[in-house]
Amino acid sequence: MQRALQAAVPEFESLEIEVDPSGTPHLKAGYRNWRSTPSTQYETDFSDGTLRLIGLLWTVIKAPSNAGVLLLEEPELSLNSAIVKVLPSMFAMAQRSNDLQIVLSTHAPELLDEEGISPKEILILRVTDDGTTADLLSDLDHPMDNIELGLPTSDVIHQLIAPHELQGLIDSSSR
Repeated sequence: MQRALQAAVPEFESLEIEVDPSGTPHLKAGYRNWRSTPSTQYETDFSDGTLRLIGLLWTVIKAPSNAGVLLLEEPELSLNSAIVKVLPSMFAMAQRSNDLQIVLSTHAPELLDEEGISPKEILILRVTDDGTTADLLSDLDHPMDNIELGLPTSDVIHQLIAPHELQGLIDSSSR
């Protein structure tokens, strides 16, 4: 995990667990700087993105070695877009090494437009008057035509799931 954090977080050097006098464990990170010794930060000082990345890495690295399912809701939140772009590869490696199925929800173009993600792997959820429907993107003719014409998958999905009456959002903010 430390190597991954060093690659993703600027100036990150080390991560360890430190137990306070009451017995509560805390994350302690060292960061390179102009001083001879690294500066120290505890989890209360970490950015949201660093905390989420630590959580994702911990979850993927510590995934059970037996077959299972990992559910992730919008794993891209608070992460740099360059990091988000490598999440599919990281998840694919975890799936292969742990016989793990990963199911995630996202609106992130960086994930949806990843070449390694097939329309056969994307489930579109849409709210209707009768409840929520779920369709594989690959089963929807018109959207697949647009993808075959070269439109980004994220744009095609946005057209399918975007709320229709957003003017009310703008109008309500002017009151």
